[in-house]
Amino acid sequence: MPDYERFRILLEEERERKVALLPALRADIASANSARQGSNVDDEHDPEGSTIAFELSQEQRRAGRGGRGPGQDCRRHLWDLRSLRGSHRRGPAGGTAVDSILHPARIGRPQLMSSGPSQVAAAAEFIDRTLQNEGSWYRADDVEGRLGGQLASYGSSVGAVRGTIRDALRKYKDFDHDAVMQLASALWGQPRPGSKAVFERRLAAVVLLQSRTPLLLHSDLTRLEGFLRSAGTSELTQPLLADVVVPFLARLRGRDRQRAQVVLGRWEADPDSGLRRAAAFIQQQSAPEPRPQGDTHERSL
Repeated sequence: MPDYERFRILLEEERERKVALLPALRADIASANSARQGSNVDDEHDPEGSTIAFELSQEQRRAGRGGRGPGQDCRRHLWDLRSLRGSHRRGPAGGTAVDSILHPARIGRPQLMSSGPSQVAAAAEFIDRTLQNEGSWYRADDVEGRLGGQLASYGSSVGAVRGTIRDALRKYKDFDHDAVMQLASALWGQPRPGSKAVFERRLAAVVLLQSRTPLLLHSDLTRLEGFLRSAGTSELTQPLLADVVVPFLARLRGRDRQRAQVVLGRWEADPDSGLRRAAAFIQQQSAPEPRPQGDTHERSL
């Protein structure tokens, strides 16, 4: 049996199990509603009423009602299975009943999840969701105004960004060089087609690269150049240069160092003024410190 046929069968079975969960969840909601309607308790002041209300809200969230919270997990998983099934099966996917179930999950989904439940896609979604949960509207307005509207903002603090990347790397601790670079590119890009890039996502990419600098190769300098060109603000270029590019270049030796020097020479003559400033900054940081003048013995006294 070909691999794609085996995957299709497995995905069909998983999809049937997920669809089978929905009637049970709806039944739980109905029973919670009927129990609540048959009682005259005051939800705000009666402990039992509060418990019923809490259980009802939890069942609604599990069945996928109530917005963008964890309640859409079942529908989101069905969407991922539907996407994978379409990639391994020719012809129309079919199933109008499933279409009505999946429709809410199509709104506002991160772009990468449409490609399947890969580890990089899952990590990107985890980071994006956590940054949104950590954000605040007033901080987002401040960031967007400060950057002149070039980038969108979730309003997450720098500490929240660093904590999110730390948690992501603990969760996905086996990421190799390719996975790290793919994740950084995903975070640097748009969360959805047609939307603006998000400042906190790009800052998270910088923090990710900073924490995994030993994995970088000389060939990654071209991708870092793309980040520098498109950063749009010194709040991204400065940490990217100081915390990623300079330490990365400092450990290159031999032919890798020579290749990097060729790229830096091109930056120095590039029409992009930001890239020329980046090259000057790197040269300044890599230049040896001047030897102290005068009598060092007298200076030490």
